[in-house]
Amino acid sequence: MKFGSSSSEYFDFLAASIRKSELRSAQGDKSRLAEIEASTDEYLVRRWLWTYSIVGGPVTFIAIPVLLSGLAQVAPSNVMNTLWFLSRGAMAIIFILFLVAVLTSRAKKPGSGNQ
Repeated sequence: MKFGSSSSEYFDFLAASIRKSELRSAQGDKSRLAEIEASTDEYLVRRWLWTYSIVGGPVTFIAIPVLLSGLAQVAPSNVMNTLWFLSRGAMAIIFILFLVAVLTSRAKKPGSGNQ
């Protein structure tokens, strides 16, 4: 199996999942449903990547470390080591989402407009 075909299958699965989630959340709102139906898969995935990287950035890079620093006063060190490890993993995931969002936004075809 070629690398390109499996990555395109994953992209199609991700786009379909995002579209289904968006349609479920917009239930009853006809203008929102029409907007989602008119959107391309690339636009939905890019918007999802940007949303999660922008919202997740401050949470994982500011809020979680502040909370863990406060929790360090009362929690045992082995628990804190595990929580910091998980926090760094979340930071890495959000950073990768941000990089993918930047790369997919820069790689879009010229003249394709906003969507």
